[in-house]
Amino acid sequence: MAHPVCRMVYFLALYTGQRISDVLKMTWKHIKGNVIEVVQEKTGTTTWIPLHPTLQDEIRAYKHAMGDKLGYFIIVNQKGKAYTADGFRSVFHKEINACGLGGRTSNDGCTIHGLRKNASTALAEAGCTEKEIMAITGHKTMAMVQHYTRDAQRKLLAQSAMRKWENRS
Repeated sequence: MAHPVCRMVYFLALYTGQRISDVLKMTWKHIKGNVIEVVQEKTGTTTWIPLHPTLQDEIRAYKHAMGDKLGYFIIVNQKGKAYTADGFRSVFHKEINACGLGGRTSNDGCTIHGLRKNASTALAEAGCTEKEIMAITGHKTMAMVQHYTRDAQRKLLAQSAMRKWENRS
């Protein structure tokens, strides 16, 4: 994605596991050292998310690219104002399609909410427990985390099972 705002949203959503509404409400004050603090709009849950090194690099690059266009909110439109979720989705989908990552329908290709699932999956593949994943994503129930991470957990369990079987031989 060439557009620095879309790129920043992509990395914020992927490396924090937050909903688009929460990503768009993030301010520079929410970043405290190597942590970003988010109070989720939907649940009221406060999450303290350590910044992944890739996200830290992207934040530095974004600040450089935006220069004097940085606003109170991390993600701002050309007028320096915060986006609405619907307004940003439109911009995001145009950028995604321009990059060839969009699908034929809204269910194909890259979606903003899919990045939340991708974050959960990546955490599960890294061996995080459901409670650890919930601490990052702010999910209220283990059922939702299990829904998001089912395939990743099956893959890890299959690998573990095969190692046990191989060691038995």
